[in-house]
Amino acid sequence: MAAAMPKLGHVLVDTTVTGALAAPLRILMIDQEDGSAIVMPLRRQSPNGRSIYYLQHPRSMRLSAIGELIDQGAIREAAFDVPALWGVSDADYVSAAANQKDADDRVNRLKKRDEFFESIEPYISKLSIQGVIRSFNSVIAQIGKDSPTKSAAQQIIRRLCLYILSLGRRNSLIPLTSRCGAPGKERTVVRPTGRPKQNTQGKNYVMTESDKEKCAIAMQLCDAGKSLSEAFAIANTAYWSDASTDEQGRVTHKLWDVSSRPTLDQFTYWGRRASANVKLKTFGDFHREAPTRRGGSSADKAHAVGVLMELDSTSADVYLTSVESRNRTLPPMHRYVVKCPVTKAVLGFHLDWEAPSPRIALRAVLSAAEDKKALCERFGVECGVDQWPGILASSYLVDNGEFKASEITDAEKEFGFAIEYTRAYSGESKPNVESQHKSDHLRLDHKLSGTTRGRQKKRGEETPASRALINYWEFMQLALKHYLRWNDELVPDCAPVAMIAAGLSPTRINVFKWFRDTHQIKQKHVDLEHLRFFTLPSWPAVLKEDGIHLLSQDRKSILSFVRYYSAKLWDDDRFQKIRARRRSLRIDIRIDSSNIEQIYVPLSEGMCIVPNVTAIDQERTMCGLADLIESTRSWNEKRHQSRQLKEQAEASDVLERHQIESDARREKRAESAKGSKGPGRSQRDRTSLAERAREESAKVIAQSKASVSRALSKKEATTIESPGDEKLVDAPTPEAAIVSRFLLDMRQKRSL
Repeated sequence: MAAAMPKLGHVLVDTTVTGALAAPLRILMIDQEDGSAIVMPLRRQSPNGRSIYYLQHPRSMRLSAIGELIDQGAIREAAFDVPALWGVSDADYVSAAANQKDADDRVNRLKKRDEFFESIEPYISKLSIQGVIRSFNSVIAQIGKDSPTKSAAQQIIRRLCLYILSLGRRNSLIPLTSRCGAPGKERTVVRPTGRPKQNTQGKNYVMTESDKEKCAIAMQLCDAGKSLSEAFAIANTAYWSDASTDEQGRVTHKLWDVSSRPTLDQFTYWGRRASANVKLKTFGDFHREAPTRRGGSSADKAHAVGVLMELDSTSADVYLTSVESRNRTLPPMHRYVVKCPVTKAVLGFHLDWEAPSPRIALRAVLSAAEDKKALCERFGVECGVDQWPGILASSYLVDNGEFKASEITDAEKEFGFAIEYTRAYSGESKPNVESQHKSDHLRLDHKLSGTTRGRQKKRGEETPASRALINYWEFMQLALKHYLRWNDELVPDCAPVAMIAAGLSPTRINVFKWFRDTHQIKQKHVDLEHLRFFTLPSWPAVLKEDGIHLLSQDRKSILSFVRYYSAKLWDDDRFQKIRARRRSLRIDIRIDSSNIEQIYVPLSEGMCIVPNVTAIDQERTMCGLADLIESTRSWNEKRHQSRQLKEQAEASDVLERHQIESDARREKRAESAKGSKGPGRSQRDRTSLAERAREESAKVIAQSKASVSRALSKKEATTIESPGDEKLVDAPTPEAAIVSRFLLDMRQKRSL
């Protein structure tokens, strides 16, 4: 019987203990005419289990010999497990990265793959993969001639062998550097090792993983001011002792035997070695680059005012209160500052409760580009025209945070300014704005009640939020006055000689104006309204017949106290459809979170300013969007808390009305049973309406007293009176009696 023909691409695997094959062989080509097959060994493994770096060259085997080995059971044919990496496209390979660092590494591996392929491309470009396999010896001979050294030729041959083994798949050349550099594993100690310590009865304590972690935790006490011996004593008391209570209630700790607990040397060694893992579990992974000082200043990059501005954000470090109530606290805000490195003047800032984002960062750019007179007037701070001017700089120096986003890139293309990024974890790259943060904290934030002082609350301290006193409006007034005073400080080292000779005061803002007025400035000229529309963050809203209402951030509820309407909304097609169909439409508007008096709505004609038309007091307009959200949430909670009282009152009113109607219906049936009817028109009493009203009031009072007496006596049985002459039926329970009375009342109304 003829032997089975092996398939191209399959693998021949050894099945015997003696090992007929040194390594699995992949079938690369089958020549039926010659009766041979070209095979190539896969990567072998060394005795310690590691994969051998190089590959053996292809070789030829007779098909008859392969068939005999298969028939004898010495080898078997199996399908080759093609690595999934070989069939993945470049885009899919990069998109499958777990994080940005992994994605960058994958891109670098693809570049290496292309470099490897370029090194073998001259030898395979004119041949098919079968042609390369047939003429393998001549190809490697040519590689040896072209290569300058023997090692270089061996590298190219190894890449060629890997390419042939994959039958021409380029991704097989991707270096598997992701599997390199794995951390070593610590050996687990199962018995005492080393020379026995003195006075331990010839035994050393074996440290377990739990003991190592306990030592690392106790070693943290050294960072809190404890000495090494004190930390060791506390660890022994906490982990390696037996606690007991005497007759007086005092707790004592008896340490275990020295052979049953770590020594001071073990505590010191493992505490310091394992402390990094404890900190990693507690605070997370954080690798900071070694600080490097290149010298100079960021002002060296700016040869003129406006060439470069520094922009950065930080926390305001102070809790605020609501405009409605001083007892309602609000979290610290985020503050963006734009500072000129040449004149050291603060040209713009922005305070917001929203988390740092590209849109909020662009609000600081807008603040620096416009004159701050209108902003100061809104908060009641005196500021003249051109006292605090603005400028849109040519470039802004920022860190690698929220500025790396598509919104920032779109703004660069739209308005022509550029964004320059500093190195990661290098605050010294923009020292002017970083020092400004420190000045703002010391001069403004840390002098107010409710400040956090830039740190977390310690144990036993009062929470900063409980000390908060001022609201957003008052804080903005203090911030504006702080920056106005900062810009009015003298900086003669930054002022030109010609400016001082002209008799001008060398303040920060005057130095900036001097460079501007003498045309020693570089700036971008843009429409500020266009920049404002572009930088305002979007907010969810709903368009109704009466105007626009703001929604909460989760789009589930409407914010109270504000409603926006303008005559321009009437001409909008969406508003006309809503009025015709009496429905609402969810839209996205743009709003300044610090000013709720107006919003910006995109209409068919462009952006439209829609004012707030709700009649509210001046103090309500003083609050920002965050204060409005907090007020709405607080009142919603109060409404929810009053739901019990409201429903209880409604239930009492229903029962009272039902009781009154039941008594009246019973009296009416009693009168009808006696055959008496009301007096006719001619027999009616001619007394005045006032007298009859007094008589009816007296009757009602008497009936009320009788009802109260009956309720207090509790002798009357709970009964249900059926219409007509039916008998009274006792109600089984008070709950059933109430429901039955309502059902009976409905039946009687239908019968009447």
